[in-house]
Amino acid sequence: MNDSKNCELDSTTSLIAAGGSPRIVSPKPWASSHGYLGRSAGNSDWNGIVLLCGSCAAAEKSSAAATGPSAPTTAPIDFNKQFKTKDGKILPSMDALSKLTGDPKAGAAVFRNAAVNCIKCHQIGDDGNMIGPPLTVIGGKLSKPQLYEAILYPSSAIEMGYETWVVKTKDGEVYAGLKVEDTPDHITIKDTDGKYHDIEPANIQKMVKQTISLMPDGLNEAMTQQDLIDLVEFLSQRKAQ
Repeated sequence: MNDSKNCELDSTTSLIAAGGSPRIVSPKPWASSHGYLGRSAGNSDWNGIVLLCGSCAAAEKSSAAATGPSAPTTAPIDFNKQFKTKDGKILPSMDALSKLTGDPKAGAAVFRNAAVNCIKCHQIGDDGNMIGPPLTVIGGKLSKPQLYEAILYPSSAIEMGYETWVVKTKDGEVYAGLKVEDTPDHITIKDTDGKYHDIEPANIQKMVKQTISLMPDGLNEAMTQQDLIDLVEFLSQRKAQ
């Protein structure tokens, strides 16, 4: 394999997983994909990864670099960024959004719809998948402003245990997702389809913890402003009974 095409895990660039194989895309605020990356062929011409979840994932160019397993678990955040909705409107500030009241029933539909598809990676009760943190009682943990921040800035704080790891093997394969096991005889990576990949330590060429969350940026562009308000209203009401 040409070294210039080699996977350099010390950098992070936007990548969309299409049909299970990675391909580099030009930076744009929203890119749709109905595939998920867990394992990729060694001859892929990419030099970094942002693993995306959701049936329609968002990709945004990032210059954040992870220097290895000791890298911080958060990426630099631009809190002055303006966010557009799917109809092209600019969202108000998070403070202004937090003062608005939505429809929790409509928000439950947003949580499950194909465009946003939170249910692909998050579980509420017995409903959904356990790729990201469970949200059954999220309303008792995060305030509305914090919920908006978590959606609009998913890499501002990554919960321990839900960091993205990228592993390149000596035979040129790349695995990405959550590191769910780390033992003397294997590590296990869980990808965004919920598939588990066991890798022997002797076959690992490099393993890097990313500063980018599994949760994609740009979900605001899959929703209207009202969709977002309704979703946060729904999540804010998920509390212990």
